[in-house]
Amino acid sequence: MVVQELCRQQWEMYQQRQHRIEDRIVNIDQPHVPPLSVAKPVRKWNSVPRLLPV
Repeated sequence: MVVQELCRQQWEMYQQRQHRIEDRIVNIDQPHVPPLSVAKPVRKWNSVPRLLPV
């Protein structure tokens, strides 16, 4: 059952040319584990403009 669903998901991603799918199975041994969400850290910018010497 899990292998069939995995094949269906892979085929759907291939047809749509995407790398994401809802409720994607990432591990056959543990199909209940969701994929990890990896987010890049937000970079804080200095809001004070630099004063250039004249």
